[in-house]
Amino acid sequence: MLRRAVPVIAAILAATLSSCGQARPVLELHRYLGVMQGHGANQVRVVFGRCGNEQVTSINLSKDLSDKMLWRIDDATGSSRKHFTVGEEPNGFRTTMHLRPRLPPSEYLTLQVWTDNRQFPVTSVTFRLDELQAGLFHSDTGPELSPSDLENPIRDGCVVETAHPL
Repeated sequence: MLRRAVPVIAAILAATLSSCGQARPVLELHRYLGVMQGHGANQVRVVFGRCGNEQVTSINLSKDLSDKMLWRIDDATGSSRKHFTVGEEPNGFRTTMHLRPRLPPSEYLTLQVWTDNRQFPVTSVTFRLDELQAGLFHSDTGPELSPSDLENPIRDGCVVETAHPL
């Protein structure tokens, strides 16, 4: 029995040691994406922490757990903007799905920001309008923040998560 176990243990040990010097695969890119209630009851402000020279190519809002699109804008060439308002069309963007007159206040919504980053193109946040706190940005990656507290999370938001070695 011991004779059979020794080669298996040696093979596992060799594989583990040979992988120690190799780069670990990248699993995820954590960018900051926050939403906050705007001036109107149906208005949502968005802030997105792009990484490096990434360009925003589209933003969409949908009902969570469904494919029901509520709003979408696209920019074929990409944009370096970080601030958006749901329902508005920034310069360079084209609205491909117009916002309905009223967003559902008590349903979960998902906002997705798409970039030209081929490895990690999308970042999303899920929220309910009636749960957004006035004057604070909600994010899936941390606590609610005031607009004046966003500088560090946006700058530091490009954290690459890698696989941990065995």
